Amino acid sequence: MTKTVREDLRVKKTLSSIDKSFRELVLEREYEQITVSEICKRAVINKKTFYAHFHCLDDLLRHTLEDIAKGYIARIARFSLPEDLLNIHREFFLYSIEQGEFYEKLVCSRAYQHIARTLLGKLVKTAWQDSPWFNSLDAETQNMLLCFLHSAGADMYRQWIADGKGMPLEDAIAISGTLLCKGVDGIAKTRS
Repeated sequence: MTKTVREDLRVKKTLSSIDKSFRELVLEREYEQITVSEICKRAVINKKTFYAHFHCLDDLLRHTLEDIAKGYIARIARFSLPEDLLNIHREFFLYSIEQGEFYEKLVCSRAYQHIARTLLGKLVKTAWQDSPWFNSLDAETQNMLLCFLHSAGADMYRQWIADGKGMPLEDAIAISGTLLCKGVDGIAKTRS
């Protein structure tokens, strides 16, 4: 095995250890209570190693969320908007559930809202950027539509989580999807 391959494996192992330690800490406490020192202690690395990969804790959080987002973007790549909005919304719920408790805390906890809101906004914009219908709208209408989709979709998911997932998943998807689609249909009919 060449030195380059060995180093790459070491880097992957280090990043995996940082990620695992960070995820554990997120589940145990609020973001303001997590320190780089604690992550390093759990990951069995020194701070210099951490800072070789991340500038700060926010950078690690942003990187983690971007990795999660990549999976979702790949999953919805086959859909077209606005025609497949309900399917995309369904995939958002299903993908979110598959990410587990760590993701739930990031999306639902107030401590992470600033970064989660930014990420979810980027996800919505990325999903819509190739839609000819969306691109035919003026910039202000696009912004309002993106704001609605991001806020409504994420907030309905958060509410379902806050309600303890008492409603069956399929019902939550159907109700929130109908609300989301009817709102977008209203814009589509007035802007066509």
